[in-house]
Amino acid sequence: MARNVFETETHQDRLEEILLDRSYSSIYDITDLYGRLHSTYLSLKYEGVGVDQKYIEQRLTPEARPDYFEQGIGMVSVPVNISENTVSFGTAGDVVAAEADYDMDSIDPTAPLYAEPVDRKKLLRVGYSRQDSRASGHNMSLAHDITDKSPAKCAGYIRDLFTQWLQSDMASEVAEEHPDGDLINRLASLESEDLSKLEESVKAEFENRFPSGFTGVLSLRILTENGDRFKYPGEFEVLNEVTKRRWVANQMRSYSEAKDSSGTATDFVTGEQGEVFGVSDSPLERHQGKMAESFPDLSPDESWRNRPLSSETAFAIISGSSVVKEFVHLLRDDTRLYVIPYLSNPNPGEAVALYDLARKAMDDDGQIVSVISDELTDRSSRLYDSGVQLYYSVVYEPGRKSKILIEEPSVSVQKMRSIAEAHTELLGSALLVSQPNRLPLFPSPPYGRTNSQTDGDEYDGSEYLMSSMSDAVFSGLLSGGYFASTFFDRKADADDDNYGANDPWTTATRQCLGPDTRLNPEWLMDQYVPRLENEQRSSFGEDDLPVPDSLLTRQYVQYQALARAGVLGISGQEPGDAPPLTQPVQIDTMTDDSNPARQMAEEQSFENREQRLNKFIEAHPALDKNEERQGAFLLGALVGRLAAYQTSPKKDLSRTVMRQHPINSLTLQRFSTTLNQVLDKNAVYSEEDENVNSIMNTRYVERLNDIVHSKPPTEWDLSISDLRMHYGLGLSYGRSDTSIGTYNDDESNSE
Repeated sequence: MARNVFETETHQDRLEEILLDRSYSSIYDITDLYGRLHSTYLSLKYEGVGVDQKYIEQRLTPEARPDYFEQGIGMVSVPVNISENTVSFGTAGDVVAAEADYDMDSIDPTAPLYAEPVDRKKLLRVGYSRQDSRASGHNMSLAHDITDKSPAKCAGYIRDLFTQWLQSDMASEVAEEHPDGDLINRLASLESEDLSKLEESVKAEFENRFPSGFTGVLSLRILTENGDRFKYPGEFEVLNEVTKRRWVANQMRSYSEAKDSSGTATDFVTGEQGEVFGVSDSPLERHQGKMAESFPDLSPDESWRNRPLSSETAFAIISGSSVVKEFVHLLRDDTRLYVIPYLSNPNPGEAVALYDLARKAMDDDGQIVSVISDELTDRSSRLYDSGVQLYYSVVYEPGRKSKILIEEPSVSVQKMRSIAEAHTELLGSALLVSQPNRLPLFPSPPYGRTNSQTDGDEYDGSEYLMSSMSDAVFSGLLSGGYFASTFFDRKADADDDNYGANDPWTTATRQCLGPDTRLNPEWLMDQYVPRLENEQRSSFGEDDLPVPDSLLTRQYVQYQALARAGVLGISGQEPGDAPPLTQPVQIDTMTDDSNPARQMAEEQSFENREQRLNKFIEAHPALDKNEERQGAFLLGALVGRLAAYQTSPKKDLSRTVMRQHPINSLTLQRFSTTLNQVLDKNAVYSEEDENVNSIMNTRYVERLNDIVHSKPPTEWDLSISDLRMHYGLGLSYGRSDTSIGTYNDDESNSE
């Protein structure tokens, strides 16, 4: 764990220096923090490697290529002896012989290259430094990494270490200023003839050892004094200084079209005055490729005016960018989700906890949602009660293009927890769960709903309907899966540059996660209904009762959870004035039955189906306060009840009523016609059934007649989605609205 390296109390002062003296807010602030934590972590973890701390922080990259750590040989070096007045090339045997304990048995002592495995410590000693890009010039240090290069290419790259790095203007400039500059001058003094001989001998060695190509690091081992060992380049401060200046020159001062993007201004992050740069790396590559973070009429050389960063901050941003990119979750092709936790005003201990989470992210292989969810739903976590926020961004990245689909800089974790808790409470409430002597208020079938999987059972329901899977909602809110489970997937053309920009999952997630945003319930139903219609259509011919109960229950519980968490709202809504559609079901979700009076009240909450229907409507403000919506629900319930009656094993009836009146057929114009047909069917069955003394389903019929006679459906104000959503809810309610106890509602039982 990172905290074992930081030892918060021991390094308190150092951590205090890292933290800003103001609140963290922008992605630059957040990335700066992670960058400084990361570089400080590396410098503390590898204090004994012999490399100056400032170069580890600015800007060695020992963790950039972990794939090399698994290779038997991850690096080959040319031994160079400058201990005398001349420069000469050594052999693998010379390198081994100079070590305190050496073993010649495993090497060819005459080889012109020394081959060895690598790890993080060794890459620090090598002074290895690279930018993330694989473009030309990505290597900043003398040590270069290559991928699958032929022997000839490898030999050429080694020659370049001398001609393009040690003999560069930047190296010459440092050599003139630095007290150890003679090291560079001597290494750069090799003549072309010497380098040609080296290139030939190295090529022959690569052909012998790596005929199919080499992947790894190319470097030098340098002997400066007789009796000493051959050192790695990173152990020489003067060479690390060249690396640092190459970063400043190539990635800050000049980049892309900018020749000199430096100026004097106030640092964008720290607030300090001094030399700043405008084209250094930006978090999540917002400035790269097709710039998502663009500035109109930007002059590259004047970019320091728009986003001024000092070299120190730029190094922190570069380092932090490699960290925050690990907080990634792969959504679908070319679409990535970044979820980056931060605190507005972290103390040193909290900062270390954030970095601990970053280390977990580095190991999670693109599934950050599970890491974040586990951490922020765990009450024992150091971050649970810290007020942690999330920077949330969904980025579409086809090729080198980059389009930000969502950017919410301050996701409220508490808001997400409220939704998850409301969802879980509903699943365990009297609304959905049977208790001793008490049936649930909503009589939908138990398919895929509230039961956890047990040994030997095959659970085929949704995790969002398992009361034991409370973390699933939190994770689903982050990943979009919460709404993917209830919305219709309107996939855009895969070649569309705006792919995902108007994805309803994306829109709903954005509205849910923003600290002050709300979801419009009408829009929510617009997303629910197409999915309902599609699933019901698909079930025709496969099911005697083609009602998508599991989907309806998921949508119903999700809607009520969002309402209960205060997430639903309508534009122009005044504070304290919640329209009925935004009000949650009025039911006690507490599960403590220690109060005998309350337990008795729950057990006697309803004794028959009419009482349950009354209480169900009364518990839902959207139904209780709107007769039109109530009418849509009651019509669906009557159709569902008749469909269940048709499937009774005691009857021999055509099972057509559900197919005759599917969800997608209902409109305000057809409502009365549909109702008349259903009432006629109900009357026929009542007359034909010898067990029925009058009209069955009177609890629906009487209410429906009162509603349609008070105002014709053609004059109702319900939207088509509102109408069909509540009609579908009624279908699920009605099909399972069977007899309670011994009460017989003047109709045949059909269970």
